[in-house]
Amino acid sequence: MRPEQAKSLVRIGILENRLALRESLVWAFEHSEMRVVSQTADPVVFLRAIRRTHPAIVIVELFVRGKETPGLIEEALLIQPGLKLIVVASGNAGKLMQQCMQAGAINCVDGFTCPFQLVGLVHAAANQAVKIAARPFIYGTPSGISPTLSAMLSRRELEVLQYIAVGADNLKISAHLSIAERTVKAHVHAIYQKLGLENRTQLALFALRNGIPEPAQSV
Repeated sequence: MRPEQAKSLVRIGILENRLALRESLVWAFEHSEMRVVSQTADPVVFLRAIRRTHPAIVIVELFVRGKETPGLIEEALLIQPGLKLIVVASGNAGKLMQQCMQAGAINCVDGFTCPFQLVGLVHAAANQAVKIAARPFIYGTPSGISPTLSAMLSRRELEVLQYIAVGADNLKISAHLSIAERTVKAHVHAIYQKLGLENRTQLALFALRNGIPEPAQSV
């Protein structure tokens, strides 16, 4: 990678106390045109790294500091005003997530299990492709597709993703949606690019974890 290319990549900081997941996040981001400039399990080191490395976006695992996470967010924003913080949690922590949003986090991801869940959201935040919501962005909600995801994908792309999630191939999708197979391929390619995913299995898991409903017509 040339130096000018490295400078243009989205700079990411990570606070995550599970080494395997932290390494998975690094791999996912660095294979999605991003650059991880700091990664640690120590909140103090995390704050020092913000001052030293100037990331554009940081990922904060909620349970590293627990109830003190909103205070950590405020400290980070004092060090670097305008920093975009995304809080993630592997369990249900709705009230604490709301407190993190009030402290200045741009978004929250509840029920976090897969690093690729974050790639599309980070891309959108970095490119300001979506308006940051005043409430947490919750993965796996049964009530329907989140407004953030709807802003990332077109209506047709969401329809294609619904069929992919139930195992339909491009030919079946084209028949159900009454569009050409090459058009389906173009939509699938666009979905990969927007979500930062690489295969249909990852897309299916993404759809499942984001509460995307099954298509209106059964396959």
